[in-house]
Amino acid sequence: MASVYGFIRRNWAIRNPPVVPKNENALKFGVFGAANITQSHPDVIVQCVAARSEKKAQEYAKKHGIPEVKKSYQDILDDPSISCVYIPLPNGLHYEWALRSLAAGKHVLLEKPSVSNATEAKALFFSPLLEETSDVTCTKLVLLEAFHFRFQPPWRAFMGHVDSENVERARATLAAPRVMFEKNDIRFQYALSGGCAMDPGTYPVACLRQVFGATTDTEGVVEDREPEECLSADLKMFPEPEGKTDSAFEAKFRFPGGGIGEVRSNLLTGMLEMEIPRVEVVHRPVVLSAEEAAAKVGGKKGKGKGLGDDEELVRTRKVVIENYLVGAVWHRIIVEDDFLLRKRGGESKEPIRKWTNKKVVKAYTWEEGKVEAMEGQPGEAHWLTYRHQLEQFVNRVRGTKGNGLWIDAKDSVNQSKAIDMVYEKAGVPLRPTSEFQL
Repeated sequence: MASVYGFIRRNWAIRNPPVVPKNENALKFGVFGAANITQSHPDVIVQCVAARSEKKAQEYAKKHGIPEVKKSYQDILDDPSISCVYIPLPNGLHYEWALRSLAAGKHVLLEKPSVSNATEAKALFFSPLLEETSDVTCTKLVLLEAFHFRFQPPWRAFMGHVDSENVERARATLAAPRVMFEKNDIRFQYALSGGCAMDPGTYPVACLRQVFGATTDTEGVVEDREPEECLSADLKMFPEPEGKTDSAFEAKFRFPGGGIGEVRSNLLTGMLEMEIPRVEVVHRPVVLSAEEAAAKVGGKKGKGKGLGDDEELVRTRKVVIENYLVGAVWHRIIVEDDFLLRKRGGESKEPIRKWTNKKVVKAYTWEEGKVEAMEGQPGEAHWLTYRHQLEQFVNRVRGTKGNGLWIDAKDSVNQSKAIDMVYEKAGVPLRPTSEFQL
């Protein structure tokens, strides 16, 4: 009953977030297009919006209490009071407007996928503009690709149970409902870098990269455990004239150490085919240390007879997270450990004992999830992934440490490379490279 009450209370707060007083020196954001950005941060004021349709922008501003409507995106950049911009434009426009924004001295929160391909990613994320100092603040310019799910407690709690170096196989899925999109949606257009792998598919690909240890999400460390090869890519293509755009895909990657990662995504899923966004990770059997094994087997203080001098304990772990995308609404992390007690070096002999431990973990806050080094960090159970992401974005702009979660330049470039690998394996043209130059 308590869990039902918590679900209702949490989701009510998600739909009705508390109004927070704004700090005197709050960062003023400009939004490119009628897309939502949370205003529940005391250091964030969404000051203005611009869209292709001024009428649409006016309606959006009125609905969300945004003070100003600009006639163009450039008008936002020309406003000296705006220090940050949020760019949720069609994928094919990300590169140009991110560069324009950085050149104007604005910090940039850039929707995923950051750009159309790895060529653009290298040019953007390693641009000399990011080494310059902003005229608006005293900190370097900040550019963040908005993979918001990576900033939330459920994802970090899930990753706390994943041993990346010993992952044998993993599978990540995400389906988008067909009813969300009109027939001429920008996501279907090749010229605007549309496609399933460029939209919902970016999330499960990012999940696999994290699971296999491509990144650590901590200050200054990025491991080179990126996919070595795309082994297969099966794309379902739209009919002409959008024949170069995928509506669904499945792909398989090989990672360092021989681990296999599978991804499946669909941009036009029927309502009866919908499934919860899910990641399943299966580890190789691992021989536990004597200390870990003793804790599991027990002894004088436990129920077991203890670990013999000639015995060893082998663990095979499976970890699943359900609804990794918006965990604040609801999520579940399942940790299942199969244990095998055997004689040392007795792989071919009968086991002494076998058993399974299974637990379900919830992590609506850092404390509830017992996320290492995160307890005491800001966060409420009703904070969506976007709010957690915004917390760290503001910290970077302010030059404060925050909790250390971040997506750096190398990470974003490698994410683009992974998507390119899918299209290349399928024999499909990469999304077009922008001709824009400053």
